[in-house]
Order: sequence, then C-alpha cells, then structure tokens
Amino acid sequence: MLRCRDDKCTSAAVVDKINIFRPDRVFMFLVEIHYKIAAASHYRHKCHRLAGIEVLISVLGQRVAVLSTSNYLFNLIGPLIGCPALQDQCCRILSALLLSFKKNLSADITRLLGEQIQFLVSKLVACCIPSKTKESCDSTTSQALSLLHMLTVDSDPSMYEYIKELEPFPELKIFEEIRNFHEELCHTYSIRDHILNFVKKSCYLPPRLLLSSLQALHKKLLIGETFQREGRAEGYFKDRYWHGDHEIVNAVWTLVHMCGSDDASDVRELVSDFLSRVGAGDPYCVVFHLPGKNSHILPRKSIGNSSTVDISSNIDAHISEELLVVLMKLLMKYLMDDSVKIVDMASQTLRGILLTERGQSALRSFDSYQRSLIEVHSKGVNIELVENFLADLDRKSKVEAISLEKSTVWVTDGKSFAMWICPLVYSLIVYCNDVILRLCQDMVFFKAEVAELLLPSILVNIAARKDLDIDLHKLISLQLKEHIFRESNKLIKSIQVILNCLNELRVCHVMALSSRVPSRRETSKNSRPSNYSSKGRSTPAKARESAVVSSASAKTQTLWEKVSSHLPCIFAVVYWFSIDYLLVAKSAISCGSYFTSVMYVEHWCEEQFKSMTIGGPDFSDNEMLPDHIQILVSAVTRINEPDSLYGILQSHKLTSQIITFEHEGNWGKALEYYDLQVQSGVSLQKDGNSRSLSLEQTGVPNSSSFALEVHEIKQSRPYKGLIRSLQQIGCTHVLDMYCQGLTSRKEDLRHDREFAELQYESAWRAGNWDFSLPCVGASFPPTQNIKYDHFNENLHSCLRALQEGDLGDFLRKLRDSKQELVWSVSDASEESTEYIYLTIIKLQAVTQSFQSGSYSVTVETVVSVDYGSTMLGSYSSPCVHGLTSCVKE
Repeated sequence: MLRCRDDKCTSAAVVDKINIFRPDRVFMFLVEIHYKIAAASHYRHKCHRLAGIEVLISVLGQRVAVLSTSNYLFNLIGPLIGCPALQDQCCRILSALLLSFKKNLSADITRLLGEQIQFLVSKLVACCIPSKTKESCDSTTSQALSLLHMLTVDSDPSMYEYIKELEPFPELKIFEEIRNFHEELCHTYSIRDHILNFVKKSCYLPPRLLLSSLQALHKKLLIGETFQREGRAEGYFKDRYWHGDHEIVNAVWTLVHMCGSDDASDVRELVSDFLSRVGAGDPYCVVFHLPGKNSHILPRKSIGNSSTVDISSNIDAHISEELLVVLMKLLMKYLMDDSVKIVDMASQTLRGILLTERGQSALRSFDSYQRSLIEVHSKGVNIELVENFLADLDRKSKVEAISLEKSTVWVTDGKSFAMWICPLVYSLIVYCNDVILRLCQDMVFFKAEVAELLLPSILVNIAARKDLDIDLHKLISLQLKEHIFRESNKLIKSIQVILNCLNELRVCHVMALSSRVPSRRETSKNSRPSNYSSKGRSTPAKARESAVVSSASAKTQTLWEKVSSHLPCIFAVVYWFSIDYLLVAKSAISCGSYFTSVMYVEHWCEEQFKSMTIGGPDFSDNEMLPDHIQILVSAVTRINEPDSLYGILQSHKLTSQIITFEHEGNWGKALEYYDLQVQSGVSLQKDGNSRSLSLEQTGVPNSSSFALEVHEIKQSRPYKGLIRSLQQIGCTHVLDMYCQGLTSRKEDLRHDREFAELQYESAWRAGNWDFSLPCVGASFPPTQNIKYDHFNENLHSCLRALQEGDLGDFLRKLRDSKQELVWSVSDASEESTEYIYLTIIKLQAVTQSFQSGSYSVTVETVVSVDYGSTMLGSYSSPCVHGLTSCVKE
C-alpha cells in the first residue's frame, strides 16, 4: 500500500511490514532487470526496462539508500547516460537517488558517492556540451546541469574531498559557477595529495571507475606541468621526476601493477606518464624493491609470492583467511562489473562462501562500508545449502568437463594469458576438496585475476590428496614438461605463474620439515579435514559429515601426526612434480627470474654431484658450455653482480671468451671473436641477449618445425652478436652496410624480430628515416603477453612521423609503445632489475619524444638528447652503465 510515513513527507512509498523488499531480494530483482536491459536490442526496449527501475525506486522510497541497492543502481545507470535516447530517464533516476541520499546522509553513503562521482560527472558534462553530431535538447541539458550542481556546488561538505579530485571543468559559460567552485576547492590540493589519495582506494575499483578517476588525475598532471613550464605554477612540483619521494614512488608502482590484465590498455597509457616521471630506482640494488619496503612490491604478486596459508592450514592444504579476504574483495569488485553475467556469478559465489564459517569469519575483518555491500548476500552458516551449491557445480563440471589429458588445455601458442589460464584452472579446480576453492569454480573460468590468485592453492590442495583415482602428479608433470618448460613457449607469464606455484609447493616442503616439534595449537575449526573427498572429483555429499569429523579430529590429532600423514604425499619431492630442474631453470631465465634459476641449478647440482659444486674444469674440445654452466652464466650476467662469472667459467673456449668480453664491455675483442665465429660457422648457445640450451638438451619432443626454428635461431646468434658489437663501438655506417648485405643473403633473418629491432635501432640512431622492413613479423602474429620488443621500431616510427609532420601516426605509435613498455614492466619479475630499469629508460625516451613533439622541435634535437644523463643523473653503477649506452646518442 502506498502511503506517507508522516504528515510532513513529500513522497510516498510502500510500507513493507512483512519485509518483502529485503535488500537481497531487491538485488536479485535488479540483476533480472539488468539481464533484460543487456538483452534489449533497441533503445525503446531499454526505456521500457528503465521504467521498471523508476517504479521500483518509487516503491522503495528511502530504502533505495541501502548501500547494496544504490551501488547496483549506479553501476546499472551510469554507463547508459551516454545514450542520448536514455538520458532523460537516467537523469530522473539519478536525481531520485541523490535526493534519497540527501535525506539519509552517512559516512558510508558519502564514500559510495565519492567512488562514483568522477564517472558520473564526466558523463553528465558530456551531456551538457553542445555537439554538431547530436541534437540539442534543453530539457536533458537542464537535468544534467541540475545533477552536476547537486553533486558539486550544492553537495554536503563531506563530499568536498572527493570533488577536489574531479578533472577541470570545460571553460563554457554554463559551467562557470561549478568551475569556479571546483577551482577554489583545488587551490590547495596538490598533485601529490591527489595521487596518494587515489591509490589508497584504487586497488579494488572496477575498471570503469578506475579509468575515469585516473584520466582526471592524468589531466591534472599535464595541466600542472604546462603551468609550471609557463611560470604560472611555482612550486607545483618540488621534484619533477619524483625520485626522492618514497610515498609517490610506491603509489606509482601500485598503479603500474594494476596494468597487467588484458583489458587495461587505456590505463597503461595513462600510467606510463607517471612511471616515466618516477624513473629508475637505486642502480646498485640486485633485486628490485621499492624504497622503504622489504617485501615484494606488488599487491597482486605479493599475494601469490607469499605463503597463502599458515602452518595449520598449510598442512591441511586449505587457503588462509588472508587469501580468502583478498578473494572476497575481488568478488566485491566484480559486483560492479559491466557484464551482468559476471555480476550474477560474483553474487552467487559470495553467497556460497558466506554460507561457511570461514566466509563469516573473513567478513568480520571488513570495515562497515565493505560489510554493507557484501552482507546482503549472506544468510548465515548453512552446511545444507553449501552441499546444494557444490552438487550443482559438480553436475555442471561433468557436463562441461575439460580434460587435463588434452594438450589443448596446456598449450600456450596463439593464446593470451586469460585464454590459457582460465580453462586450465577450471579443469584443475574440480579435483580440489576445499569448499572455498570449489565454490569459485565458475569465477576462475571467466576471470584470469581469480584464476591466477587461486592456482597455487589449488595445486597445493591437489598435492595433499591421496585418494584420487587419476595420477595427477604424473599427468601434470608431463604436461608442464611438454608445453610450459620448453623453448617454444613465448607466453612468459605462464612460466612465471607455474614458477610461483612450484615455490608454493617448496614452502609447504620447508614448513613440513621445520614442524618436527609437535604443536599444541589446534587447527582452526573452520578447516576441512583431509578426508573431505571422494575418489576422483570432489562431491558435496560429505560436507556435513566432514564438519563433524573436523571438530572431533581437532581434539585428538596433533600437528606432527598431520605432518607425518601428509609428508609422503606432498613433501617426498621438493616441488612435488617430477621435472628436470635444468629445464625449469632455463625457463626461469627466459622470464627474468634469475635467482630462481640459480636455485634450480643448485638443486640439480646437488643431485648430480652430491654436493654444492658446479663440477670440475672443462678441457674438452667441444665449444659448447655444459648446460648448467650456460644457465648460471645467463643469470649472473644480468643481476648486477660482476664477479661471479669468473668463478663459473672454468675454460678458455671461444664461447667463454666472448661471454667474458661482453660482460667486461670489451666490445672490440667481442667483435673479433664473433667475426671468427661467423667465418668458422660455429654456433654459440646463447639465449636472447646471451645463452641457451641446445634442442637435444631440453628434452622437448623432436618436432621438425620446432627443430628448424631453434636451428635457425642458433645460426643467427653470431650475426646478432656481431651487430651488437658494431653498435657499441659506434661503427654506424659499417653496421648499415653489413645489415643490408646480411638481409639479402640470409632469408630467415628477414622475419627475425630481434634482428629487426637491431636494424631499427641503428636506423634511428643514424637518422635514417627511410629505413623500413615491411615483411618483418609476418611469421610472428601479435599475441598478448608475449615478450616481443617493438620499442626501436615504434621509436623510429615516432621520430619519422615527427620529421614528416604526421601527428596522427606519431601519437598512434607513441601510444602503442607506451602501452607495451608499461605492460612489460607490470609483468616483469622482481629479480630482473636491469630489465625493469632499462624499460623505464625506454619509456622516458618515448615520453621525451612526445614532449619534443609538443615543443615542435626538429628530430635532430630529439635524437641528440643525452637520455642516459638526463634520466639517470650521476649513476655510475655497472648495471646502469650498460643501460645508458642503449638509449644514449
């Protein structure tokens, strides 16, 4: 029944005495409306569905201010404002929400509106700006402008902190009052404060809100720098490149590591400008760390690199509460996803997790705002409903089964990271006996972020099981050997993820060995016992039974008994899998995990030589170095540690001499030896910039196409080494003629990406803007997350476009280059400090070219800039000395 709650109210609403309009029911209703709006093919159909939302808001009255309801409404209505045919309805709905907020203002509502305000304001401003391509509508403009006033000038003072972060308003007459109000608020709000405040709340923002807020921050940065150059903003930046501000450095790197997903291309372009201003860090560090921090730098990566379970839960192979909290925050972010399917799936997953005691315990660690958004999906602990959830998932997994025995699940060729990891984790998770992991079955198939987060815990859980009919240990080991740890695997991130999983298994091994003294601490009552399982895949039939067993066993079973029972299964081998350590070590080199590679070589040496030694000197006539020596050389020449190489190389072979000369920077001698090698036809076993194993030594099946590819790569390495030596010496014209002759003589080099990059680098250094290789890359189709370096090609194209005055091509290549460089840094191993710093310097180089383009200077001025001295200051470490020469003209 519609009626007023009191005589003074101006609006009517349904008095819900029997609690029909519970927040969880309203959420489910909005999900159904969202499905229908998404399915509508014409804007008239969408208008019809939005009319239902208007009625719902009228019926709910003040109950629409419930955080879960209003949050979903903003998520649903916000993206539709950009459609001219729907703007009137969207504005009316937003107006009703804002009026409701004004009557029920609280700290949580202010925070909710603060997260949404940048996106909403940007959409409303676009509605008010006249355009030649759209018809002007006075009513829509008036409504949008009225909403802008409600969000800014007429807002509560508690919103001012969020209003400061809005991007500057256009200099149009209709925005004059709002613009003046905004400028007055921002007068004392520095870019530093803006960055720090933004990063604090950015970790779990959905992509739409993250992008709009970051665009505002980026625009403010550029405007501030423009004012500074013109002398109108004295003291706007105390340090132009922010080297000395540890808080800013940490904040910017937090943004960098949000750029690793496939759909973050727009974010990467914006973050690149912040990273280029931070610059390279301490050149003397061996492992990359942020200033003031001793732990890993990434929130995303630290989750995986740290132990995901404590001792008690580790022995039981269940995820920890810390990891569960991170998982629930990700699911909370997905409740605001653009796809209604993801929203629905995240809601169901949260509902299942919150039916468990572990879920309820994790919920208590959330603040009031987060708890208000999530607890609407909670119905309390209910084992029976958990069983029903798991039964449905089990039936679904049998219908949509993805066999682990199929190589298509493991192969990485032609796949992005998400395309590879999601089906793989989905096929593995059905063998887990942990309830939380099983409840995430659907999410891991659609969200690579969740799949990557849970994969280490999934493998630990599988390794702990003794009752599986299928020998997953043998199956996974074989698939990893054939598809992941092989030279043809160019999906670098797949190697990094598996290395992280192996490290998690190693942590379990070390913790088990260190737990020989029995502990009196009982395991958590929320943990499931190891007998919660069935033969083969997990089924929900024993959920209630295992809860009872867990309670009883916790009182009688000591920690040492658990260790003893699990030790033969999990910890018989350090990494559980039966894989050649040298194979893993070589793959670790390819993804920049140099210290990890050394650790695996140490394991191999202990097995081979029964002690920590690399073996005796090599006096054979074979020019190739032993496998483990090659790997160690590849690692120590990249970790800013100059002396270890001399203890590893125990021969005077041609190969060893070239490695030593390159390491010492003696490029004249390296050139002589490479020339000898080319003349004699001897092929050095080097990877990328250095060394690699031969095909026979990798243990990879002898595929004819793969063997041919590896053979061609080996044959081309002496030529590339010769080219690098000529570059370092400065023989530009000799190098140009040599490359031309080499390209005409060797057909396979025409499609070699590394060779092409060397030629493009020589071309832009020499100012040869007519140089081009139209056929390069024809045999290497672009694939996401593959470490193909296009920096020199893009830089050459940028400078050529700048020379020719082609602004469109200049900006396009500049954008592509910046996105690629930030992506490579975001996914780089923390062990590859030199690579990270070199990539940052490259980013600064392309940023400098953009600034030069803005100043309309000549190309000769751009390429004459001493990037090394400009970006690195007075650094003189061996690590940076090599980096400077790469971009120094």
